[in-house]
Amino acid sequence: MIENIFSIPIYSTEVNNFNNIQIEVEDAADIIEDKFSMKREWGDTHYISDITFTDNIIEECSMDFLLDEIKNNIKEYRKVTPFGNKNIRYSLAGEPKITASWITKFEKNNYSAIHDHGPDDISGCYYYKTNGSDGDFFFESPSNWGGRHTITPKEGQLILFP
Repeated sequence: MIENIFSIPIYSTEVNNFNNIQIEVEDAADIIEDKFSMKREWGDTHYISDITFTDNIIEECSMDFLLDEIKNNIKEYRKVTPFGNKNIRYSLAGEPKITASWITKFEKNNYSAIHDHGPDDISGCYYYKTNGSDGDFFFESPSNWGGRHTITPKEGQLILFP
């Protein structure tokens, strides 16, 4: 008998309110343009609007359409994912709460190294702009047997993951 004991539920969808969300993200990127920098200890990898990962750009820039879309999709995601812990920064119990958000900007030859998002129950990524061939989003297996799951991004795609 084989049991898949550590499956990782990845949620991917295209947002419903694409045009309004795109306007919000573009406006937010313009507002915070001077905040983008690289986290030097990572090298010249990519630009981030908050290298401390403590800001909440969605709240600060009043990105209400994006916030509603994320919350609605988290509710859908929660219906099929039986995990969560009330004692950490974000709990699956009750109303979804975003504790931090930022914008990541990639230029030619930029990349993001393999990383995790610490103690959060759910993390996510919204693709504002992509040409579909400028870099994939992937999950690497933590096992010694390896393996990788790749998602080719699309504009307006929201990805949620533990």
